[in-house]
Amino acid sequence: MALYVMGDLHLSFSTQKPMDIFGEEWTNHAEKIQARWPLTPVDTVVVPGDLSWAADFSQLYADLTFLDNLPGQKIISKGNHDYWWNTLSKLTRFAQSFSSIRFLHNNSYEAEGVSICGTRGWTMGQSEEDEKILRREAGRLRLSLQTATLPPVVFLHYPPLFAATRCGEIMDVLSEFQVQECYYGHLHGARAIALAQQGNIEGIHFSLVSADYLNFIPKKIRPLHPGSESEIIS
Repeated sequence: MALYVMGDLHLSFSTQKPMDIFGEEWTNHAEKIQARWPLTPVDTVVVPGDLSWAADFSQLYADLTFLDNLPGQKIISKGNHDYWWNTLSKLTRFAQSFSSIRFLHNNSYEAEGVSICGTRGWTMGQSEEDEKILRREAGRLRLSLQTATLPPVVFLHYPPLFAATRCGEIMDVLSEFQVQECYYGHLHGARAIALAQQGNIEGIHFSLVSADYLNFIPKKIRPLHPGSESEIIS
């Protein structure tokens, strides 16, 4: 059994939303995901946001069908483009016909000796509305971490660190719960990816896991192997 992560699948089987504006690597990216998928049926992958361009459940069905048909269990959290996102009860009811789909929303899951925790996060803007959303997201992250029964690994959509900016609300919660690993997505294109903050920062190991950055291959993060990135922080 193994634990993987890859965010920002940006599926659009019902909406036909092109992603190649971010680079030619996005051409036929769903086919690339399917062809390069490394999971076996006993593995688990976390998808930290921007799974689908769907606006509602009716448009989401084809994208979840694609994901459900790939091997392994999938744990999905919210991204800024997941307009179909709803309450956990409604999400769970909708996904009853998909045997491998679960949602990360004010809760956590156990896999490979860790508790999978997380939330969307938010952009580090300066408006009052941004501050309000950030406080709410920090609260959701705290709720998720409070349910952890094993050492927590956090999955966010928005990066809590980007270029020279630092999201204090999220970083404070990570520090409070002594989180040692944080994976995030959201960043696309060479310019944004070049500004991603990765590695050991403030005692936390940060990794960018957006699909294009990973060449559309989910990143294996458990089990650990000598010399792996995760071993560096242990």
